[in-house]
Amino acid sequence: DDAAWHYDNSYELLDLALGDNEIVASILFNRSIAYFESNRCEQAMESLDECLNIRTAISGEQGLLVAQTICKKGDVFAAMSDYPAAMYNYRKGLDIMQVEPNRNRAEIGNTFQAMGRMHREKGEFDQALKLYSEAMRCKKIELGLNHYDLANTYIEMGYCHAESNNREAAEPLFDEAIRLMSQAEPTDENDAELLTIQGIMHNMADEKDEGLECYKQALDILKTKCSEKKGKIAALLNRIANEHVARGENGTAFKLFEESLHVRKGMVGFVHVDVATTLVNMATLQQQRGKYEKALRCLEEALRIRKLRLGDSHGVASTLEMIGNLSKEIGQLKKSEMAYEEALRILRGLYGQGHSSVANVLHEMGDLMDDISEYDEAITNFRESLEIKKRNLGLEHEDVAETLYSMGFAFHNQGEYEESLDCFDDCLQIRRQRYGNDHDLVGDTLNIMGFVESKSGRHEVALRLLEEALTIRQSNGDSLKAADTLKNIGNIHRERQEYDAAIECYDSCLRLRKREVGLEDERVADALLALGNVYSDTNENEEAMHCFTEAYTVRNSLYGDHDDRVASVLQTMGIIEFRAGDTERGRQYLEDFARIRKNNHTEESADYVNALFIIGNIHKIQGRDSLAKEAWAEAYEIFNEIGLDDENPAIAKILTKLLSKKEKGGGSSDSGRRSGVFGRLKSNFTSEKVIKPTKKQPMKDVSSSSSRRLIIE
Repeated sequence: DDAAWHYDNSYELLDLALGDNEIVASILFNRSIAYFESNRCEQAMESLDECLNIRTAISGEQGLLVAQTICKKGDVFAAMSDYPAAMYNYRKGLDIMQVEPNRNRAEIGNTFQAMGRMHREKGEFDQALKLYSEAMRCKKIELGLNHYDLANTYIEMGYCHAESNNREAAEPLFDEAIRLMSQAEPTDENDAELLTIQGIMHNMADEKDEGLECYKQALDILKTKCSEKKGKIAALLNRIANEHVARGENGTAFKLFEESLHVRKGMVGFVHVDVATTLVNMATLQQQRGKYEKALRCLEEALRIRKLRLGDSHGVASTLEMIGNLSKEIGQLKKSEMAYEEALRILRGLYGQGHSSVANVLHEMGDLMDDISEYDEAITNFRESLEIKKRNLGLEHEDVAETLYSMGFAFHNQGEYEESLDCFDDCLQIRRQRYGNDHDLVGDTLNIMGFVESKSGRHEVALRLLEEALTIRQSNGDSLKAADTLKNIGNIHRERQEYDAAIECYDSCLRLRKREVGLEDERVADALLALGNVYSDTNENEEAMHCFTEAYTVRNSLYGDHDDRVASVLQTMGIIEFRAGDTERGRQYLEDFARIRKNNHTEESADYVNALFIIGNIHKIQGRDSLAKEAWAEAYEIFNEIGLDDENPAIAKILTKLLSKKEKGGGSSDSGRRSGVFGRLKSNFTSEKVIKPTKKQPMKDVSSSSSRRLIIE
């Protein structure tokens, strides 16, 4: 600010005395630098425009000083994140300088470096590195191998590799930068830069505490001795905040992100790519805190800024991918699909069909299509992703295994069990080779393979796979995953009518889940329902009702008493009471189930038909014939509406017969005999959809209420 004041006064005096000449132009140029360094970009641009007019009048449009001024305008536009204008000015200045390249090697190098920096900001690392390499070549020709000015180019190249998670390439570049900076006269700003680089290197080496300490020391230097370097202060606040996010220290991270955002908005305004970067990081934090709507708003604001400033770029595509992932996680599936499609359009336009970024989005799109039961499209996306990954990464990379794993789920959910197992087996071979036999990912793959083998009826094979998965999960101390495997083993024992073994597995699963997540968790309710079902199978109705009642209490506490998941437990409780002969309580539970489903406008399905049929039976037994016929008539109407009549002609005949009977009073022996259950799957391994486990949820069986299969026991 002081420098700018002096240049202002000098300009006023010399402009009056000398008019338009190079001395006045030089003062204007230097004044623009002072404005630029103090974050007054508009004033810097005004000063450069005046300087450019003078220099163009003196030396014409091809003068070297004209080129220097044009390139400095590019720097100002870049700082304002107006990248198209910046790139236009850099290219224009470069065209002038390259007429006589031997006179301008260092300036040409600086311009290439500035252009590379813009591509790095946009997330286009390959293009950035090409320009950085050209910048380094030009600078070395003019400055030699040991000039201090090379350090900054090494640093930016190192950042590029570090942001691409390429430690092997980044470290030697940072080492060379540190060597050159250590030879120069020390300054506070350089000390802060050195500490920042050392912090990055510690982090890449997984030395998180040392890295964080370096960042904090660098921030302290900048705040106390270089307070005008607001951009660097904001960037360090962002880095430190991200470290706290990784440690789960969300409160500290949030305060640091807010401080960074405040600094950046005050320095460059609200519509700047640096502001967008902080918003993206804040979105990650909000997602980790479970505040998904706030996270989505941060991402959407970041996207608006990046679209405005960057156009179709990698940065915009990556933001769209994040929006797609988050929208998918919170159930906004159409928004997710639209985000992925736009990301794919941009990435294919930038890199073509065969780029790794395209493969990543295709994989996410495949997961989305699997979630919405569009299995053919899911498998097509997974196959395209797999081909690209194999070509770019080789056949034994974990990314290849991950896509095989996801494709296996899609095949399973489509009912193609053999194709599913082929995918999982290929995935298993890669993971065994990469990680050994005891790795958590190997356990995950064995667990799902056992699950699918059991669905195919190969129980002995399934048990061997699941027992190996259980051993891995127990030895790795992952109690929740061990509980999931115990439940799968219990399901097989139940299917084989080995009820004591099933109860033992379910009980162990329940104890682990209660210990790990407490009493009020969906996973606890899931285990209680499994345990209740097997007690129901053995006609131990009192024990079954105890489990179902506890599951009902858990779900009611979690979701409220109007939720479909609560209703499904009520339906089960109603059936148990009906079987046990307590028709009044059975009817109350089933009517509560039907009421919740009606109020929620839940799609009508086989289990709803089943509940109405039993309610009709109870009314008939209790002598309320007209109410019985009302319930059966509604069941029959829904039965036909949802297309179950063609698949279940025997049941259609029963309902027709019940509705056509003349009332005889006192109950019907026929309806009493039909005390079995519609709409209940014969086992846990018939037609469940399986959801791939994520950080938020373990692998689970989706409720069989969506099944169209009806039976009478």
